[in-house]
Amino acid sequence: FKYGVYLISLPDKEKQEEGNELIKNAVSKKCIKAMHYIGTKLENEIKNSKNDDKEKEIEMINYFKQSSYEGYAKSMNEYGQNLFKFFKKSKKGEDFSECLHYLKISSDKGFIDSMFVLGKYYADGDDHIKINPIEGERYVRISAKMGYVDAIGYYGTMLTDGIGVNVDINRAIKYYKNAIAKGSSLAMNDYAYLLNIGRGVKKNCKKAIKYYKMAIDKGNVDAMNNYAYMLNFGEGVKVDLQGAIKYFKMAIDKGDEVAMLNYGEMLKNGEGCEVNYQEAIKYFKMAIDKGDPTAMNNYGNMFELGQGVDINYQEAIKYYKMSIDKGDPAAMCNYAKLLRDGVGVKKDLNEAIKYFKMSIDGGFENAMYHYANMLMDGLGVEVD
Repeated sequence: FKYGVYLISLPDKEKQEEGNELIKNAVSKKCIKAMHYIGTKLENEIKNSKNDDKEKEIEMINYFKQSSYEGYAKSMNEYGQNLFKFFKKSKKGEDFSECLHYLKISSDKGFIDSMFVLGKYYADGDDHIKINPIEGERYVRISAKMGYVDAIGYYGTMLTDGIGVNVDINRAIKYYKNAIAKGSSLAMNDYAYLLNIGRGVKKNCKKAIKYYKMAIDKGNVDAMNNYAYMLNFGEGVKVDLQGAIKYFKMAIDKGDEVAMLNYGEMLKNGEGCEVNYQEAIKYFKMAIDKGDPTAMNNYGNMFELGQGVDINYQEAIKYYKMSIDKGDPAAMCNYAKLLRDGVGVKKDLNEAIKYFKMSIDGGFENAMYHYANMLMDGLGVEVD
């Protein structure tokens, strides 16, 4: 394995090919570092590609899996994280316990990257992992104390939002500044957001932009999106739709589904560009492939309205339901309207009310309006 790695580092292509063969041979002899090496190589190829390659992802995961099963802690970290990402994109109900299992083992072996990632999973929670702020705080705090830079920055976010700890903006800012001094783009972005909205600090959009740009220079996609959003809506800066498109595209080049969605919406609405439904559909589909529920809803709405596609209520309902399964209140409202009016589906006022109420529980104002009209007109309910 080591000699193979050495040969690959040489400029001679024949030597490089010989090196690759030696590493493959090392894998066949269950060399865990060779397995990890190939997994990492595939991981880097995937990161540098703009297109999803499911087969390559599976191959990468399998190499990390083999090495993990042989007890290599570094691979356990990569296996847990990459399996989690792969499952998140899957349309099927996957068992995430394997991801957590190997991240926990890697954490127990002192791998601080695993501690941070595991803590963040527990702190954020989602449809797949039950939120556990106490465990999340514990893992993030330990990895922060051990000097993991992003953990230091994220602990600031936990203090800001009260995740597993009491809200303490002053302490949060200390953590942010500590992490920023160590080069954390996560902390740069999160501190910029505080400055942008004036939470616990005096609102300072100029200073926020400074930190967003610092994070952008380090490749932080959240900062690209946040700065693009400021330019798009003129928050603290002059509206600059072309500038917004520029930064959304930067994030898209890094595979970010939020940017794909936002740029798709700009194309759909003709913001900073000509209305282009086909291009909008292209970017919505890219975001859908990454599991974005808002993109699913938007694409479904295009089928309902016939924007860039023929009107097709069955396809609209299909994408609304996909989005609903991920908890999107806008899709719940759109589907409820179809049920109320009997468009593309059998009219069912009780089901319509059910989905309007689900959407209302998600805070969607348009659903409140439509349900209020049903109460006013006595549609499926007594007049009230």
